[in-house]
Amino acid sequence: MKAGPGGGPAGPLPVWVLSNGLAEDMVGARLAVELVDRGRHLVSVTGVPLLATPAGVEDPYYRASRAGVRVLDASRLNLPSGGFGRLRLSAARQDWQAGWWPGTRGWLATLAADVRACRRSGHEVAGAFVCVGDSYLLFLAAWARRKARRAAGGGGGEVFPIYFVPTAKSELLRGHFLAEYALMKRVARSVFPRDAATAAALKRHGVPAAYLGNPLLDVGGAAEAAEARARRRPAENGQAVITIGLLPGSRADWRENLDKLRLVEEALAKRRPEVAWRFLVSAPLARPEPARDTDVPPEGERESFVPFSELLARADLVVGMAGTAHEQAAALGLPVVAFPGGRIQYTAAFARAQKRLLGPALALLPPDPEAVAGHVLAILDDPERRRQMAAAGRERMGSPGGVAAIAGAVLADLIPIAGLIPAAGPTPTAEGASHR
Repeated sequence: MKAGPGGGPAGPLPVWVLSNGLAEDMVGARLAVELVDRGRHLVSVTGVPLLATPAGVEDPYYRASRAGVRVLDASRLNLPSGGFGRLRLSAARQDWQAGWWPGTRGWLATLAADVRACRRSGHEVAGAFVCVGDSYLLFLAAWARRKARRAAGGGGGEVFPIYFVPTAKSELLRGHFLAEYALMKRVARSVFPRDAATAAALKRHGVPAAYLGNPLLDVGGAAEAAEARARRRPAENGQAVITIGLLPGSRADWRENLDKLRLVEEALAKRRPEVAWRFLVSAPLARPEPARDTDVPPEGERESFVPFSELLARADLVVGMAGTAHEQAAALGLPVVAFPGGRIQYTAAFARAQKRLLGPALALLPPDPEAVAGHVLAILDDPERRRQMAAAGRERMGSPGGVAAIAGAVLADLIPIAGLIPAAGPTPTAEGASHR
């Protein structure tokens, strides 16, 4: 076994993958598995989700745990806002009353204790963090690193590089605050944003950033759906069947949202009774129905529950009240029609922010079923509008492949500086960076 920089045997380097949110957990779990597969015996990977998985949704780290990823989740937070307390003062107050601060301190203490127990003691690079989420999570990682350094004695002898995947913000939306730029410059060794525009903004502020693809397009079945859509003929208005995807979101208010989406479903069926409508729903706790040999619905039946990947593969257009699911649909070229009214996530403020992110790919309307139905029909009747929405979605959401590329970049930078193999020179994402 190769000797590390500290002179002792260099066992696997512990890497903690932190994430805070459902979409972030999906990316974090997939990234953790990729690190295990690529790092082989050189790294040991632990997934550390901050928030509890919404009811009815499979924990993304469950599958990761069966692929060699250790999961540290004994103190995950279960917040009323589902992690969206920053959007509304009332939601933040509810989170505070539900124990947000004591819960965060408990989660942080658990993480710090695990870092102290599992770090490579006696080596300069004692471990590493990969943060998937927002700047708050990056701050928590820096806090845990500080605690681990103090436990090592003296506070400065051991190094824990932090790699940051900021999925929560985009320059297309509103970008990062100056304080966030300062935090990234201070504590992150490399930053891998979700789009090229954000990478350029980060670099202008002195942040070591590189755009390697949008990791959100590698999870949740989006990649599989893209392959399936490439094999199907695009839908045209006037065909025998028009398939609409309904996305009520994955938070606790999804049933309420689905009731509102069904009003749009009813309005569409009444306006165009000659159309064989097919409505596909992807929602928590919904048991998918067996696949059919044909898209033509049986008489009197027009709605069915399907996995998200199947909805993306078969839908001609999406109507929803969701977050990342809308973005993934837009990335595949699906026109997205949405309206606010969600109790937890898809509020008016969230919907406006998503409109800034997706631009022409998203048609944002008032919460009026008749108006929404009319707009859906207008899009279906206008091939050029559908083409423009598809092009905008693909352009704004970027390209898939980010998870594999980020994992490769992290390992290419981390393995040499950790002394696991002889360094082969600086990597593009680590050029000029110190051992933060």
